Amino acid sequence: MKKILGLLLGLTAASAFADNGLYVGVGAGLGWNDIASPAMAFRLDGGYQITPGFAIEVGTTGITQSGGAINENVQMYDLSLKGILPLGDMFDLFGQVGGAYQTPGAMSYGSGNLTTNYPINNATSAGWQVLVGGGFDINLTKSVAFNVTDLYYFGSNNALGNSNALLAGMKFAF
Repeated sequence: MKKILGLLLGLTAASAFADNGLYVGVGAGLGWNDIASPAMAFRLDGGYQITPGFAIEVGTTGITQSGGAINENVQMYDLSLKGILPLGDMFDLFGQVGGAYQTPGAMSYGSGNLTTNYPINNATSAGWQVLVGGGFDINLTKSVAFNVTDLYYFGSNNALGNSNALLAGMKFAF
């Protein structure tokens, strides 16, 4: 009980300093692409909320892959503009658009015919993509929010095709 009370007091004290627009976020959930079925996805991001309705964000999303002809992890590094629609003090909707650079990670071979199912030279290629996304925040305090985000990465130079990540996480404002 004392730990919970201490956490609540700490969050309340931190919210008094949450007016400069900087924030960081973490998330975890499911990710998939054109080649592999759902796997774990993780995200770390940070940004600056310029106005109540607009922010700029930088982040990285990693997706682990397994179950296909090629089992490969991918990592996306992105920069995006975020439009925010506050719906009262507790709830925000947001959408974002930007660019991302995708890099392939560790690779192993599963089952299947690699020459027809998956061009092997794609497994080692990195490239630029477009990022679009959306979601919502539930503001627990002025400085802490729970969020659900869906990010979609697409473009012509993808190592494993178009990628999608559905994440639940927390955002902390400073």
